[in-house]
Amino acid sequence: MTTPMLTQEELMNVATSVLEDLCFALVDEESDEDDFPVEATALVRFSGPRDGRLLIRTRGDVAGALVRDMMGEDEEVGDDDRRDGLGEIANVLCGNIVAQFGPVDSAFDLEAPRVGIGDAFPSDASPEVCATVCVDEGMIEIELSSGGAPVS
Repeated sequence: MTTPMLTQEELMNVATSVLEDLCFALVDEESDEDDFPVEATALVRFSGPRDGRLLIRTRGDVAGALVRDMMGEDEEVGDDDRRDGLGEIANVLCGNIVAQFGPVDSAFDLEAPRVGIGDAFPSDASPEVCATVCVDEGMIEIELSSGGAPVS
């Protein structure tokens, strides 16, 4: 039996740290609302001592707000900046997650993030660990899965 990549608490801790440090986000574990529409999805595959994928799904106006804060902008960011910024957030989050998997000298390869508007990439039928992180503008659902099944 393979040990889990991370526990839900560990995934939440890594996600919270990345979002607070990179995007200056105020993260909470609960939201007053849970019916936010899917705004965007980002997918990063990784390979190394463990293979898998990270899928993040933003709900509400999270991507725009996080990218705006990450860039230090007061005004709305355009679609290209929003897509690039969400890809960068997913990439940094994935890098911080795989760093938790084992010895410091473990090498992982991360594929370039893929970002789509709306619910662009399917969820894994059985993700290994899931977490939801809430911010003022909505929420971020995070799925971490083992293996490398191709994404359509």
